[in-house]
Amino acid sequence: MVEMWSFDPPPVSIINPDVEIHQITTFEQREKLLMESGANIVRKVVPTKEMLSLSPKSFIEGIMSDHKPDFIVEGEGFRFGKNRAGTTGCLVRFERQFDFKFVQVSSFEIELKDKIIRASSSLVRTLLQDGKLDEVYAILGRHYRLGGIVERGDARGRTIGVPTANLGQIQTMLPKEGVYAGYATIQNKKYAASLSIGTKPTFGKNTTAIEVHLIGFDGLVGHYNWPLEVTMTRWLRDQKQFDSIDKLKIAIDKDIEVSTKMIESNI
Repeated sequence: MVEMWSFDPPPVSIINPDVEIHQITTFEQREKLLMESGANIVRKVVPTKEMLSLSPKSFIEGIMSDHKPDFIVEGEGFRFGKNRAGTTGCLVRFERQFDFKFVQVSSFEIELKDKIIRASSSLVRTLLQDGKLDEVYAILGRHYRLGGIVERGDARGRTIGVPTANLGQIQTMLPKEGVYAGYATIQNKKYAASLSIGTKPTFGKNTTAIEVHLIGFDGLVGHYNWPLEVTMTRWLRDQKQFDSIDKLKIAIDKDIEVSTKMIESNI
């Protein structure tokens, strides 16, 4: 029996509520990924001030008292307990006292642009800020996914023949502003998608909007309050202010063409 624990929300949000958290996955996404990787149970651990103020020994003592694991598996950078005082060295010392076996997982290194770099969530965030989805894929072993709830927009896309689903309530990090190719699966059918993250400069808007055009889909785009997750496969271009709606439409048609070819080629 393999049980994975995942903090949600991140402990830093309890310790320092003013810190902006850029999560790469939601708990639901992590749960699905971990179950697909072989976990039997994924437990959501909701951190509290009381939990985070425990000494390293008291923290492990509580785990052993309530759950009695035979093994504890952690990465070499794991920290726990008050002031993050607990280390993997502490877990080695606690093995005999609490009758468990500690297994340390080494950090994962990857080659990016002829350099060997340690994979980390911080690196993924930096790459997302730069729109480097290929390198994000190399680290995660999967494409980045952006999910939210379809909300009412200004219906501008529909007026130019390109209806879009406007994503709101997004809990994870937004990549660099721009236009991306990707896909979404709805009712077990895959649709190519062109996704725009930005401020609609052609229309003089200055608030960030996330708009998804589902190519060939004519179902629920005109309705709202349904969940949509888009798998983002490639960055296409920067946001740009066009001189006319016609020029914008030409660019959008090109985005749609490229996105469609990618899905057809299984890219």
